[in-house]
Amino acid sequence: MIEYEKDYFETKLDNGNTLAIEDFLDGAIDIFEIPFEYRTEEMYERLRGYFSSVKGTEDDFVEVNRALFERQMLNDIVKCAQSKEDLDPKYPSPDLKKRCEAIKQVYEKHMEGRCCRC
Repeated sequence: MIEYEKDYFETKLDNGNTLAIEDFLDGAIDIFEIPFEYRTEEMYERLRGYFSSVKGTEDDFVEVNRALFERQMLNDIVKCAQSKEDLDPKYPSPDLKKRCEAIKQVYEKHMEGRCCRC
């Protein structure tokens, strides 16, 4: 990976977010454009905090991204659980078993108190 790409996904700004997280929140990228290696429990926790602090309507930007966020968390939980090997230690949170459990906890916290939209 080119060094500036690594910086984009890892270097924290003053507010604690990475440039990638900021771009997601601004609508410049979708969550699935952040590589799996960088979709850590810390990233999900920061985004969970954001989504718990904003309200939206069913069809607006916030709700569409909230749905993508929830789906990506579930996809990453499955991917972590099915992976037979951990990530290279050069990536944040390379232990996929621990990452899986941590993302599950973030997901459960995120879904607490949310009713279904039946």
